[in-house]
Amino acid sequence: MSSKNFSFLSSSVHAINEALLFIMAHQSYPLDLCSQDTIAPSSSISQVFTDGDNQTEVNTCSIFSPPPELDSLRLSKGRKIIQYPTEQEKIHIFEEWWNTTTWAEKRREAKKPLVRFNPKRHSSVWDKFHEGAQFPDGTPYVFCVSCSHLLQHPSTEHTGTSSMAYHVRKGCPKKSSSVPSKRTVAQMLSEKPGPTTIYTEQEFLDQVLRFIVACRLPFRTVEHVQFKRMINLAAAGSSRRPHIPNRKQIQERLIELSDEIHTQLLSRFPATGRMSIALDCWTSPDQKAFLALTGYFLTDDLDYHEIILGFRPVSGSHTGETLAAIVLSVLHKHNLCHRLLGVTTDNASNNSTMFSSLTEQLRDELDTNIQIQDTIADPELSKILRNQHHIPCLAHVIQLCVTSFMNKLRIAAENDTVSYIWENSDETLKASGSISRAIEKEDAEEGFLSFLSVMTEKIRKITKFVNASPQRRERFQLTQRLESGSVYYLLLDCKTRWNSSYLMIRRALKLRQPIESFIQHWDSQKLDYLRPTPVEWKQLEYLLELLYPFYIFTSCLSENTGPTVHRVYDIYNDLFDHLDLAINRLRNKRASWKQQILEGLEEAHKKLRKYYRRTYQAEGYIYAIATILDPTSKLEKFKTATWLDDDTDWYQKYRTVFEKVFHFYRSQNPSVNTPSTVSDPLSGLNKAFYHLSKRRRLATSSETFEELKAYLDIEGTTGQTDIIAYWKSRRNQFPILYSMARDFLTVATNGVSVERLFNSSRDICHYRRSRLYPDTIEAIMLQMCTDRFTINEEYQQILDEVDPDSIVFVHKEEDDDTTEAPLYISDNEDMDDMDEDPEDGLLPEPPHTTRTVKETRSLRHHKRRPGQYKE
Repeated sequence: MSSKNFSFLSSSVHAINEALLFIMAHQSYPLDLCSQDTIAPSSSISQVFTDGDNQTEVNTCSIFSPPPELDSLRLSKGRKIIQYPTEQEKIHIFEEWWNTTTWAEKRREAKKPLVRFNPKRHSSVWDKFHEGAQFPDGTPYVFCVSCSHLLQHPSTEHTGTSSMAYHVRKGCPKKSSSVPSKRTVAQMLSEKPGPTTIYTEQEFLDQVLRFIVACRLPFRTVEHVQFKRMINLAAAGSSRRPHIPNRKQIQERLIELSDEIHTQLLSRFPATGRMSIALDCWTSPDQKAFLALTGYFLTDDLDYHEIILGFRPVSGSHTGETLAAIVLSVLHKHNLCHRLLGVTTDNASNNSTMFSSLTEQLRDELDTNIQIQDTIADPELSKILRNQHHIPCLAHVIQLCVTSFMNKLRIAAENDTVSYIWENSDETLKASGSISRAIEKEDAEEGFLSFLSVMTEKIRKITKFVNASPQRRERFQLTQRLESGSVYYLLLDCKTRWNSSYLMIRRALKLRQPIESFIQHWDSQKLDYLRPTPVEWKQLEYLLELLYPFYIFTSCLSENTGPTVHRVYDIYNDLFDHLDLAINRLRNKRASWKQQILEGLEEAHKKLRKYYRRTYQAEGYIYAIATILDPTSKLEKFKTATWLDDDTDWYQKYRTVFEKVFHFYRSQNPSVNTPSTVSDPLSGLNKAFYHLSKRRRLATSSETFEELKAYLDIEGTTGQTDIIAYWKSRRNQFPILYSMARDFLTVATNGVSVERLFNSSRDICHYRRSRLYPDTIEAIMLQMCTDRFTINEEYQQILDEVDPDSIVFVHKEEDDDTTEAPLYISDNEDMDDMDEDPEDGLLPEPPHTTRTVKETRSLRHHKRRPGQYKE
């Protein structure tokens, strides 16, 4: 047979085989080409073609027919699945058959790995599925044991078992009721059974009120016809129809509840405890000014509470005296004047005036029941316990350092809000014009500053350009899918949002390839002026690493819902370490843009020192006491080289202060260590029992005197210890220190909780609800925070009662938006005209790098407690 004819017949056989594959995959009845009771294979399909000495045989039966030893499963629409065997002797039979299928052959031709059956199974969901391959093409599947539903085999594209788990939870119509499904805590809260008894009209009114407040709805919602229809429909079939309240009844009930809520929340505040507050001012979108106050305290069981004390309107000028009068009225209302320990605010000048005016008035009104005036003769101790302490918001201090750094480099955002409007002025780079003017004036400093601002201006403009229209955004998303498969939005920074510049740079670096592809393929090369150069990408990486510690501390402080005052010195030290290392690395560099970054870092260092000086004042005692109460540090922290000072022995100073405070707390708790007395004379056995019990109480008293020494002598804990859990477990061992921890750990180091209130109040104080009275607004905020607190308690109760394996924890998508590894840039990577550094130096070492104390001191050019830091 000629070669031409052989080629024709071979192609015919291939075409017929493909046709048979299609027919067998879509027949409503099974078709087995090699069985005795079906159509026999045609001679045109199975025959021998000879061309000289060459012989080719096409055997359809060997391709399409699985061995009879293997089990099969017939599904709807004529589909047949050959089940992967569990017996070891049959596994190789299945693999030999499967390797001859067209699916396996195509994978080999595409040089893709074959599917791995019977993989290492770490998930229990595999117990609900069997593996197999479709007959006749060999496509691998997994199928549900209960309902035989087919799913793509996870090993095909390495997709994992999420689709299998979802089918077991929600998709399987025959899933076993004995297998509990996993649910989120929010689902458990919504499925929580309601009351079994018949509700009263008052209970229904309160529930409607909670619904209105939680959903930020106007009161007139209850009078809307659709709301009434919904309630009536829900009550259909019931013998009792609920009475739907009107808006006036809702508002009146809200005001009634406000005082009840405060009483309920403050009932958990210990009778002898201390409270700290945080406050801030805010102007609503409809131009109304408010002062918000939140309180922080620990219960006798050391449960941390954060409550709203007031949300008061501010009239007239926001002077310190005006704000102090509002704060004092709130403290009087809740009888907290004599129990206030710390006041946390941002660093606005009127807050300093407010605090001075407040403390002056409180000093005259101090409650004599505590008898602090009589019991504290030591002036240092009186300064700690009698006075209130002004605590600067640490998150705000960190952001002021970042702002100083970026302002020095002229790369800080100028816009107050995020706006994606593309204007004609955005078609040119302002920094480029500055460069041109600097060249004309021969101003080198101005020129290099503008070079640094070019890179951030390019990122901001490309972000605005992409997000300015839906079509551009869709095109950019398509570019991302082609590049990586993932889709993210470009972010724009503004000067009123913390960490926004860091997040903008991080997202731009993550999307570097899509950005360059988008610019390259845009029409008429219109965006070429926005394409960052390799050097500019390196500068962005540099900035990202320099800003990272500020970002991570701000984020964690904002998310934290517990004591943080014991970690203030650690935060300051870590930031100083980071700045010192970066400054020392850059000090010998000669590239002009690196010298500008050096100046920016020194400006940030200066700003951080400004607020660190305040720790030499009375608030430093608060930080020190809280640090000593931290079992991971105690007094050992003040022995390190970081605290060496020629003028002051900080270890001995803070130990003395801590002992004084301890002895004062012991005197305020006589029931712990003072033996009781009797008024009537005793005789006989009563006298004997009295003296024996007195000796035991005196022994206990002696042990109490040794409590402080025992705590300080015990070796500190290692690792990250939960300070609240530690003191809860040692209440009986260290009762006096337990009381100190209850009071001093309440001091708030940031006012982020107040900012959260403002975020919520934007939905209440807007132009659609401009007729609300200030008292009503305060009552709404109080009710909203109380309901949130109640839900959090129910949330924790569920976590304590249910099996953790039955809960699905949903992670934030933003957690995935991180760089793969730190990028530390060396000077020899910056191959541009600006870089004239001959040496190969590195950026600051990664935070996890181990350094000895001696090395750390040699790299510092600023100590933690030098004399020049003092006022």
